[in-house]
Amino acid sequence: MPKDTTVHILYGAAAHDPRRNPEPHVFDVLRGGGHITFGSGAHYCLGAALARTEARELIAQVLERFPTLRPTGPPSYDVSRLVFRRINSLKVAT
Repeated sequence: MPKDTTVHILYGAAAHDPRRNPEPHVFDVLRGGGHITFGSGAHYCLGAALARTEARELIAQVLERFPTLRPTGPPSYDVSRLVFRRINSLKVAT
């Protein structure tokens, strides 16, 4: 790479290397391995534990209330952003 070349980081591509994750496009809450969701070292997010607890509780409450909840198709992604992508919609049924 030539000196002074501009490099863009695509965070949405993180953890999508099939050499590290056998099925990188499959959502797996039990997947091991490192990630940088909350940063690292001196820049580690102080709210990481709270965010994980809130997410766990949210999922538990939704599944308790709707035990037969299931997706009816694949999610729709917004890939228009250079750095972060997000799910626009995920249709579900009970």
